[in-house]
Amino acid sequence: MSDQIESEFKLRAQQPIEVAAVDALLLELDVRCRHLERRQHVDTYLDDEQGSLRRLGVGLRLRASASVRRLNCKMRGAIEGSLHVRRELEAPWPHEQLPQRAADLPDELRDALQPSLLERPLRPVQELHVTREVRVLVEDGADACELAIDAVEARANRRTATFQEVELEVLDDVAASERVAHELRDRLPVEFARDDKPTFAAALLGLDRQRADAAAPTTAGTASQPVAQTAPREVRAGVAAIRRGCAELDGDDAPERLRQLDAGVRRTRSLVRAFAPLWAEETTSRMLSHLGEVERMLGSVRDLDTVLELLPSALDALPPQLRATNEPAASWIRRQRAAASAELRHQLQGGQLRAAIEALEQAALEPDPRSPTAAASARELAPTLLHEATSELREQVDAIPDELPIEPLHRLRCAAQQARALAEHFAELAGADFDKSLRAIARVERRASEACDHEAASERLLSWVHAAAAEHRDGAWLAATLGGLATAHAEAARAARARARRALQKLNRAKVWRRFPGS
Repeated sequence: MSDQIESEFKLRAQQPIEVAAVDALLLELDVRCRHLERRQHVDTYLDDEQGSLRRLGVGLRLRASASVRRLNCKMRGAIEGSLHVRRELEAPWPHEQLPQRAADLPDELRDALQPSLLERPLRPVQELHVTREVRVLVEDGADACELAIDAVEARANRRTATFQEVELEVLDDVAASERVAHELRDRLPVEFARDDKPTFAAALLGLDRQRADAAAPTTAGTASQPVAQTAPREVRAGVAAIRRGCAELDGDDAPERLRQLDAGVRRTRSLVRAFAPLWAEETTSRMLSHLGEVERMLGSVRDLDTVLELLPSALDALPPQLRATNEPAASWIRRQRAAASAELRHQLQGGQLRAAIEALEQAALEPDPRSPTAAASARELAPTLLHEATSELREQVDAIPDELPIEPLHRLRCAAQQARALAEHFAELAGADFDKSLRAIARVERRASEACDHEAASERLLSWVHAAAAEHRDGAWLAATLGGLATAHAEAARAARARARRALQKLNRAKVWRRFPGS
């Protein structure tokens, strides 16, 4: 994973230019080239249906070449004279399929983008097919910049557009890079570009008009309406998504589908907690109880997915004398997951889960008109709700012992989830600018979740030891293997706690609390 500041001069061709003409000009300028290379790659740009990343000036792409696939995220930058400067995050992406949601992204990219994307699906927006001629320019014995001559074919919605660019990415010498950039501008049919490739390509392909037509209403669009109208609708929308997700589980309870559904349950629960004064206390309690029941049913399978996800590496770490029972141990764990999955499907088919969701959906429609907050708007309530959530999180952070025991760590995780969900929910309201704080909170939530998940996996494995020993013909060895796996998860939990401590330190150093209203 890399996180760096990219600085480059960008020139766009006004008419076709030959690579040989650029090389001839470099020779005339007495610029030495250390390296020449020809590359080809395809950049697939991703966004949600609302164009959330485009509106923020963020570009998320998967770059695929013959040898490597990498995800790259470029944040909104600044133009200093002719120099484009922006933060760039990049990580390997070994999968054939595109990421489906922000939660699928590698850690740092997920932390940066999930506050904007939430759980909305990602989709490919356009492809840029690039043939790139690369030269590394040398000044005074050091690499000054990497010069790239790009021939681009942009594709979207069965339309294509072509253009050329020359980029000089600064490596060591800004002044030398700028001097060459201006010489190119003066002697070739190119001009300094004020936008980047995907933005220019989108304009050529007419994508901006299509996105504007398809833009969906956002939280900001209902910010002035009474929450007695908007909050029940938002909760109902969350419940409807849970209902659809549960219906889909009948035929497919793959780990990714369960994870997405579980995230939806937690977000809806956070909204119910935040807007709890809108409903009678009994109604709120009933809604949270139903959501807790759904989460518990999903968790019975999700916990086992955590064990299976780390099973290959955990088995490899076991002592050599236990290797013979690796496959029996893996088979045992997969059977437990299959049994938990069958029980979940039984609950779905028996109607227990559906009944809970229907009751939840109905309860969301019953706000108490006498509630003191019923007439207030989301814009009016947002500062108070955010202050309450972040204050609770800060109390948990201040109170947790240095050794991060599991129960306080779980409470910390829940508080981080609540604060993050509300900050994401109100992110589009005017004056709300806390992306850095959200990343710090998301990092704490993720590290605390890792520790809690490993602890749960260790306890689950230990609970199987006696049953496995009694059932299997090599029961003693199988029990020892399961015990070894439990120890591996306990070690992973300790490592996750160390990462959680560092995340907590970063959260406090980032002055998160000052960035939220009322803090």
